[in-house]
Amino acid sequence: MLKIAVMNPLRTLALVLALVAPPAFAADKPAAAPAPRVVDPAEFEKIAAKEGVVVLDVRTPEEWKSGVLKNAVLIDFKAPDFADRIKALDKSKTYAVYCRSGRRSASACDLMKAAGFATLHDLGGGILAWEKAGKPVKK
Repeated sequence: MLKIAVMNPLRTLALVLALVAPPAFAADKPAAAPAPRVVDPAEFEKIAAKEGVVVLDVRTPEEWKSGVLKNAVLIDFKAPDFADRIKALDKSKTYAVYCRSGRRSASACDLMKAAGFATLHDLGGGILAWEKAGKPVKK
C-alpha cells in the first residue's frame, strides 16, 4: 500500500526556501571577476586612451623593439617572473592587454583574472590586427 505524506505548510515553505535561497555564507564571498573582454582595434584604441588605463604589452623585449603602442608597459609573458610581476600590479585598475597575435595576451588575461584583476580588455588579433587596421605604432 502506498502512503502519501502530507507536510505542514510551514515545513513545506522552509524546505522550498532552503533549496532555492542562496546560502547565507555566499554573501561573504567576493564576486567573481568578469571574464576578460576580447576587443577589436577600434575599441581597444578607445579603451587605451582613457585616463588611468594601463596598456600592457606581454610580448618579448625583441618584439617590443619592432614597435609598440603608445604608453605601453612591457611585461614579457615568456619571462620566468611573469606571474610575480603581474601580482605586483594594482588589481583595481583597468588593463588593456596585447601581444603579437592575441594568444599570449589571452593567456595573460586568464592569469590576471585568476589573480583577482577586476577589468581586463584583450586586443583580439594582437598588434598584427592593430597594424592591419592602420592604427599607430611607435617605432
